[in-house]
Amino acid sequence: THNEEEFQRNVHSVMDQNADTISMLLDKHKTLVESMASRMRLFYKSPQEARSYILRQHTSQNVYNFMRVGFIYPDGNGYASDGNSGNLALRDYFQRSMRGEIVITPTMKSYLGNVHRNVNVISAPVYDDNRNIVGVVFETIPNEVFADVMNKGVLAEFGSNVLVDNNGDIIANDTDSQLLTKYSDLLPFVTLDAHQKRLSIWEQRVQNIENTTTMY
Repeated sequence: THNEEEFQRNVHSVMDQNADTISMLLDKHKTLVESMASRMRLFYKSPQEARSYILRQHTSQNVYNFMRVGFIYPDGNGYASDGNSGNLALRDYFQRSMRGEIVITPTMKSYLGNVHRNVNVISAPVYDDNRNIVGVVFETIPNEVFADVMNKGVLAEFGSNVLVDNNGDIIANDTDSQLLTKYSDLLPFVTLDAHQKRLSIWEQRVQNIENTTTMY
């Protein structure tokens, strides 16, 4: 019917707008982490200078809305811009970035400090002048940063916006629900080819950004 077609057009318009916004947001945070990785090659040899550089990044918190940024040495010991420190050797994003990958994680619990929030982490390797990996920089982003921009709009009474990576893991959705963790979990709710195609577009928007499926 005409009303159904109008509804579908509105849904597609909202999803396109949200996909563009999320894409720009991911690029913004990825650029920040890559910039930090480039700068850390100047400081990593001196623990004092490296720590000082990381602590100075706290002033950018309101600009990027991150929870913390940090640096991890190859042995897993790391420290963050909010003063917290700990060993992150078992974190999958650390292990993958030590192999040269830029990683964005699905929703996970933050590890450092006493407050453990739902977050996404973006990490990148730090190289020395000989292209050896000498550590990993990371940015911890509260999950609601992504959820807030995934405005439900016309979906408010009929569904949700979900950000899915190319591995099928759900990075974020527009609710606090953690019931959906895999793209396959969405399939029972997908009844129209148009919806299927739209979800595929969401996957393609982040297909060039590596993601992790393991959480500790």
